[in-house]
Amino acid sequence: MTLPAALFAITIFGIHFGGSPMLKSTEHFSIPVTQQLPLDVRTNSGDITVRGGTQPEIEVTVIKRAPSQAQLAQMHVARRIGARAIHLTTVYQHGCWWDCGDISFQITLPAKTALTLHTNSGDVRVRAMSASVGASTSSGDIHVDGAAAERSDVVNLSDESGDITLRDIGGTIAAETSSGDVSLRDASTSALTRAKLSSSSGDISLFVPQNPSIRLDARTSSGSIRTNLGIRVRGQYAAERAAAQLGTGRVTVHLSTSSGDITIDGAQ
Repeated sequence: MTLPAALFAITIFGIHFGGSPMLKSTEHFSIPVTQQLPLDVRTNSGDITVRGGTQPEIEVTVIKRAPSQAQLAQMHVARRIGARAIHLTTVYQHGCWWDCGDISFQITLPAKTALTLHTNSGDVRVRAMSASVGASTSSGDIHVDGAAAERSDVVNLSDESGDITLRDIGGTIAAETSSGDVSLRDASTSALTRAKLSSSSGDISLFVPQNPSIRLDARTSSGSIRTNLGIRVRGQYAAERAAAQLGTGRVTVHLSTSSGDITIDGAQ
């Protein structure tokens, strides 16, 4: 069914983007939360920014940009409550893709809401959440600062061309980029289940918290492994590998890159 909008407003003004004049439209609406459903957000081109809070509803700001008023008028967001999720999906005019403009989201919502976020071209930013997060972009960066408070939660991130930055994450982590760097820090091993960070062409960095409980396996096919934790690094030709148990080794952490360096540091 179509979602009711508790708050709705639109403003339009001109901006310049990449040297070309663009029109911009901003829309605000609220989605009442009557039950704890996951939120699914998808845009063809544009950024997605999500922040967790304590308010009882989902507050959404939609920012649309297009070269002409006609194109802007045919870009909108479809809103639907499904049986298993709340869906926000961008709709463009027929035959249009990224070259017709972009639609970005700025969202605040209850922190315990599970998220699925996708953009073909743009950045994804998630902050102060305490539930599972799935995020993907074909071209852009992914930043997650606070997610997955429980060991049963899952953080699944996929990026074709861009960096992935994670901070203060729990649960099961899978973060993969084809071309870019991946970093994880301030992850409490008491809340972690396991983690896998990988890049086809890029660097991997892990900052190990105090009093860790990690079973570590790090590999690079062409690059070096650096650490200040006294972990033994073995090399053969251009490849290097490091394996170690820190503490009781409850949490398994895999780090891998085909072409790039791996840094494993911790508090001294």
